[in-house]
Order: sequence, then structure tokens, then C-alpha cells
Amino acid sequence: MQHPVESQKPTRFPLPNVTIPYIYSSPIFDIGLLLALFPLWWFLGVEQFIWTLGTFLIMLKVVAKQRQKVYVVATLKWLFFFLIVHLLSGFFIVESFRWITFVRNFGAYSAAFLVVLIITNQLKSWREIRWLLVIMTGILFLSASVSLLGILGIWRPSFTSLMGSVLPGWIRATSYGGQIAVRSLGRPSWFSGLNSYFRVNGFFMFSTMYASTLAYFLPMVFFLFSMAAKLRGKMFLALVIVLFIINLIFTTGRIAIISCLIGAAFYLVFYAGSRILVRLLALFAIVCVILILFFSAYYTSDVFEPIAQLYEDLVYARGPGSFTDRGTVYVHTIEGALQRPLLGWGTERDIPNFPYPAGSHSNYLAILYKQGIVGLLVFLGMLITLWKETTIPHLKQVAHPDQVKLLKFLKYGRWTLVTVLVNSFTDVLDLDATTMMMMWTILAMLIQARRMITSAQYLEQPAHAAN
Repeated sequence: MQHPVESQKPTRFPLPNVTIPYIYSSPIFDIGLLLALFPLWWFLGVEQFIWTLGTFLIMLKVVAKQRQKVYVVATLKWLFFFLIVHLLSGFFIVESFRWITFVRNFGAYSAAFLVVLIITNQLKSWREIRWLLVIMTGILFLSASVSLLGILGIWRPSFTSLMGSVLPGWIRATSYGGQIAVRSLGRPSWFSGLNSYFRVNGFFMFSTMYASTLAYFLPMVFFLFSMAAKLRGKMFLALVIVLFIINLIFTTGRIAIISCLIGAAFYLVFYAGSRILVRLLALFAIVCVILILFFSAYYTSDVFEPIAQLYEDLVYARGPGSFTDRGTVYVHTIEGALQRPLLGWGTERDIPNFPYPAGSHSNYLAILYKQGIVGLLVFLGMLITLWKETTIPHLKQVAHPDQVKLLKFLKYGRWTLVTVLVNSFTDVLDLDATTMMMMWTILAMLIQARRMITSAQYLEQPAHAAN
């Protein structure tokens, strides 16, 4: 892929030339505008549907501009195959009302497919990546700010959305429909050590999805912080990081938090600048853990007792019901997958006399249940390809200053991707279309960043030593 080298002087906020959005604007500007209006979509109650429609309209513009020259990356091909399997699994739905769930999930993956198509064909500069990251930082900062008011008990709004006023009563009565109908920033909950507290979900459907989004985007804020040249910018981004962490804690999304920490550890060990220091600290931490376990065994005669206690405190932090409910869901999910192993059941299915459906609470098990072994293999193939297409290329020299920024972006992107992969063990990502949209926007930018690094756009410039 070749793009002309940009010679114009960078501006503070380098927006594309725009007259009428979605008509004469660039597709990347349209994606940014679609994301920037997220608080409005949430207020109206349409954020679960707008992403598919919005990205479809932008895709039509891309196809019209490029015609037969639309480029399809390997990850996009796997996503397309997954959409085909997703459609085929729909023929095996046995509960007619579950078609709504099927359409919702298919729409979320369709939006993911479209945003990857748009970004990998139209994103052409580091400045556009930075612009999209700034937009997402802004809307999440707004969500985290108003959520903080809820945490402090200052403002906890609850109102019926426009979509909620027109939804049928039987849809509003469901957990998902109720979240669309009634907008709120969170609700009182209970957690071990906190007792009663305000569990936030921000502008997202559920607290777990808000936690996932924050966990996925925190590495990007750390990246922006590392790139900020002025003290004022670093101070603001430091405030954003603190605010995001506070919100993440008050989602009590345990696996999202742990996944983000695992991703951070992966980044520190393999990509941080001071690798020797990081590895020494990791070695020190391991030695400390071994010593703690040794002395625990010496004084308690049971080396596993402190581990068992820590595990019990973690899994039962929200009470025994949370842990046992997940176990029930997983048992029914695996049993159902064995009954229809090839293409699955198409969607979630209710468990009799139980609040949660089979095919939930784990992205990998959910795909196995809903799209069968065929869908799971295609999905895993997509993840392997995504990992390869976002790897950091080994360059002896860089030919353009932006390459250094893009390489750094890919390194922080590894943190995000590891967080996604780990968190998917216990969260179903298509439960919230907004989480899917933001996650795939980041992943698509990572794919395109790697392509840009090795493109002729930068290779024709005078060489500089790579860092």
C-alpha cells in the first residue's frame, strides 16, 4: 500500500477537510464523529444499533471512492468467515424470541467487520490515529467524570431513553431491554470489604462491559501520556489515568482488572524500555512470593492455605451466588455445545428457573455454544491472524519520525490485545456493541499502523537509527 508523504505543516488538531459530514468528509473523520457522538447515542438509547448503521454508511463511501481497489487484510477475511458461520448458526435457533438476541450479536460483529474495513483502507497517517485516540479518550473521560459524581453520591441520574419509550413492554421487562429503556450510571451493590457501594457502568450497558472497555483503553492513555510533549498535557492525561482507575475499581470487574494487569506485565517484560530493571523486579517479586509461601507453610503446616484463602476471597467477593451462578452457566453451556457440536444453537438459550442463559459469561464458550466448533475454530483463527498482523516489525533503521511513534503504538497495543484475550475467558464481548466498537477501532488501528510502518510512505525518507 502506497501513500504520498505528507508535507504540510502539522496543526494542533489536524482534522480532515470537512464541509458536510458523511457527504464530503473523509471516512476517518466520519468514524471519529460517530464515536464522538456516543454520549448522545446513549442519551437517546440507540447506541446498541447506531454502530452497525453508521459504519455501513461509511463503508458505502469507501467502496464508492476506491471501487475495485478495496484492500482486505487477513483478519478481515477471518471476520467475514465468522459472519458467514454466524448466519448459518441462525438456522438452528429454536426459541423465536431469541432472534432479537441473534440480530443484536450479529450486528455487533458486523460493525466490527466494517470498522476494520474502513480503517485499514482509509487511515493513512499517524495524526489520524492520534485524533481517533483523543476522541475516544474524551468520551471515556466524560463517562468517567459523571460516573465519579455517582460514586461520590453527588449525582445519580435515572431516566427513560427515547428508545425506551417506544420499546414493547416485554422487551423492556428483560435485563437487556431494561438497560436500554432506563438510562443510569450505575446502581447500589455489595462487595466484600466495601459493603454497600455504587457500582458504576457509565455510558455502557453493564458494569462488566464498562470495566472491559476501560481495561482495553487504559494502555492507550498510557501511550498518549508517553507521547505528550508538554507538562500540561501529561498532567491532564495523568488525571485521566487516575479517573479511569477509580472507575475501573468501582465497576468491581475483577477479571477485567486482572486481565489489564496481566497485559501490563506482558508489556513490561517484553516491550518496556528498561527491560533489565523490569525483569529484576519480576524476579524479586517471585522470590518474595516463594518466601511468603515457605514461611506460611512453616507456621501453618499447609503451603496451600494462604493461596486457598486468597482464591476464596476473590471468587466469593460478591457472595457465593456470583461464583455458583457462573458454574451453572458453564455446565449448561458445555452440555448444550455437546448436543449440537457443529454449528451450535445460533444464540443464547434460557436455563429453566435460572436468571442467566446458557452461552453467556465467557466469550470462547459462548461462541462454542452459539456457533459450534466451526465458529470457534474460525474465531481462534481470526485471533491468531490478528496477533500476527499487529506484531512489531524488526527494523534496523526507521526512515521517518512517525515510524517511531507507530512502533511505540504497537507495543502498547500488545498490552490491549493481551487484556482482550484474557478477559474473553469470562466476559462475552458482544453483550455491548459499544465495547465491541471501541475495541475493534483500536485493533484496526493497530493492524493499519503495522502496515504503515513498512509502507513506501516512510521508506523513501532519510534513514534514522531505530530506537
